[in-house]
Amino acid sequence: TTPSDMQAAVNRHDDNILQDVELAGHDPAVVIDVPVEKTDSKSSCWTILVVDDQEVIRSMVLSVLKREGYRVLQAENGKEGLALVQQEQPDLILSDSGEMPNMDGYEMFRVLQASRSSQKSPVIALSERDSAEEEAKLLEMGYHDFIAKPINPVRLVARTRHALRIIYGNNPPQR
Repeated sequence: TTPSDMQAAVNRHDDNILQDVELAGHDPAVVIDVPVEKTDSKSSCWTILVVDDQEVIRSMVLSVLKREGYRVLQAENGKEGLALVQQEQPDLILSDSGEMPNMDGYEMFRVLQASRSSQKSPVIALSERDSAEEEAKLLEMGYHDFIAKPINPVRLVARTRHALRIIYGNNPPQR
């Protein structure tokens, strides 16, 4: 599968979600594309880091969040994610909580929590284990929130906005 094939699949998935929303009697523009304050200034926009070893997951998450006006960074594993956290200081991290090459999500989260400079960074766990026990375990560990895979775009946007609003209010932090 080529990257363009994967992007086409993500776009088809997004179109199917829009049709499902319309069939449910909702306006997809209201449910999915609620305007977010957009700005060209790097210092005043929200930055979100997505860490997942599955390219399809990263592509879908990036596509949805970029459409919402977020600046989105990506990493394939925990080690790359930690490097980006140090360089870019994202406002929110969405990370696979499970196994990834080089460093898994649990280890990356423990390192983030142990570091003074990043321990306040909110992290939303992305998990293939869709159980109440897994969600409770991750929340007890200190993750800000939990999103089960496969990721629903409406849930992704809602939980991302909620996390940013709870942590920062309505204004992105000034860099």
